[in-house]
Amino acid sequence: MPMTVTGLGLAGVLLTGCAGSDAASPASSEASPTSPAVSVPLDAKRCAQDPPAGRVDRSGTGLRFTHGHMLIAIAPATGPEGASETSCYEFDKSGNPAPEVPPDTLLFTFAGPGTDGAQLEFLVGELTGGVLPPIGAVRPTVGPLTGVITAQVGVSVGGVYRTSSTCRLALTTVTGERMAGHLDCPTAVTTRANPFAPSEDITDDEATASAPDAPAAPAPGPPVSAPQAPTMSEQPTRLSGWFDLTP
Repeated sequence: MPMTVTGLGLAGVLLTGCAGSDAASPASSEASPTSPAVSVPLDAKRCAQDPPAGRVDRSGTGLRFTHGHMLIAIAPATGPEGASETSCYEFDKSGNPAPEVPPDTLLFTFAGPGTDGAQLEFLVGELTGGVLPPIGAVRPTVGPLTGVITAQVGVSVGGVYRTSSTCRLALTTVTGERMAGHLDCPTAVTTRANPFAPSEDITDDEATASAPDAPAAPAPGPPVSAPQAPTMSEQPTRLSGWFDLTP
């Protein structure tokens, strides 16, 4: 009889151990947190393609776009366009279909995964030639748009925001049915303020500051014979690409 009790006790211990193992398994099977979504670089040749071309309506009215994309390349400012260091990204049209931002700006936004995205803005007067939009039956006229206009472009990739306010924008078609153009920003800077990932910790002074901090003082030692080349993150950046929008 004592042997029977001992066997039952041992079986109870074994059953308890199995139950404990089963109870712990759901916790161990919980999925680990996923890593933040990031944009996947494309072939640099895609960012160098020509955008659609057509008629350019300079009235600045009837611009309502909900579909489309922007392809933008990030490269060292001193390297040739399409160099191996070039990274090409694509972002889909997002935000308000109407680009008007009072009092005088047109803003187009594009979004990618996570906090990635891009935006393009320029003064409406650059498109209209400084002429006001139509008022009633009065429709001011202006000559054809034959050159580039000045625009501001910004792109956020991996939490890093690069922007330039001296971009050359060539509008290849502007109508109510389609808007497209090519952009080139010879020099872009990295800023702490990122409109795609706003932070309350950034002050107004920091918002316009260049992201790379001043280098720390060198450690005591023999003088360096020649200055070292800056790393890729410290080199001037060039932005280029194109966009295509439809209603």
